[in-house]
Amino acid sequence: MRVASSQDQKRVVTASIVVSVVVGLFGYFAEIFGIESVWLLLLCPVIAGLVSGLTFYIGRLKDKKL
Repeated sequence: MRVASSQDQKRVVTASIVVSVVVGLFGYFAEIFGIESVWLLLLCPVIAGLVSGLTFYIGRLKDKKL
């Protein structure tokens, strides 16, 4: 089993932070315009996990130069 390198871990953390901020801002503006955002709170961890995993996978592909 391969341990993630420091650069891979930074990519995952950066993607998680960016997605959390973007989804949070989307939820904030949705509340301003009167859109119910309870579903956003439920989807935040799922979306963040998917984007982090995708970023990690793309980063590994770039490292392999595919």
